[in-house]
Amino acid sequence: MKLVATRRVAQAIALLRCLAEADHVGRPMSADTLERATGVAAPTIRQLMQTLAHAALVSSVAGPHGGYWITCEPRETSMRVVIEAMEGPIDSAFCDLTSVACERIDHCALHDVWRRAQDGFARDLTRLTLDEVLTDRVA
Repeated sequence: MKLVATRRVAQAIALLRCLAEADHVGRPMSADTLERATGVAAPTIRQLMQTLAHAALVSSVAGPHGGYWITCEPRETSMRVVIEAMEGPIDSAFCDLTSVACERIDHCALHDVWRRAQDGFARDLTRLTLDEVLTDRVA
């Protein structure tokens, strides 16, 4: 994974926030309802929800009264899980300069510095919970 924030992650967080806030209602939220609440287009919602469901963060049911609901506990779910679900694993061997796995580890002046930065970022994402992000309590 590149060390950048993506639109996919931002949209997924907006959808998870909407689902978490509506969780007490006890019925699934449709893609159309989520679209109105978040501004994310329904086809994009379906794609993002499929990815989030694969990571066991949401579930869905089809049909006229179907939709999506959050299945993870935001206080127990790390942001690393959410981001890796959307963008793939954080890989300290990945080179942001070439957008591929680092092939010049032995003689790259940036490799060790960049690896430490990525490792620190990964640790921070592991400690940061989805709940802290959803409730704007990020320090």
